Amino acid sequence: MSDGGAIISKYKIEFSQDSSFPVSSTGEKLVTSGSTYTLQGSDGIAANVNYYIRVFAYNTEGFGNPCGSAGELCDGAVAQQISTA
Repeated sequence: MSDGGAIISKYKIEFSQDSSFPVSSTGEKLVTSGSTYTLQGSDGIAANVNYYIRVFAYNTEGFGNPCGSAGELCDGAVAQQISTA
């Protein structure tokens, strides 16, 4: 949503079957290059399961607030997807 003027250097993707993202059942993947990533079975997702997804951007200020909605401005529908992995 906003980078505060500093370059984004990585992203953290969190995924969970529960929209409240409980610590005990939330997986994460750190993405250090590029701005797109497709979660895979090796990341800990199972096939044919609905996951809620949120993304945190990281820059020199640390991780920002999560974006859990679609759209460039994080203003769309809640981000969720049924996995095919």
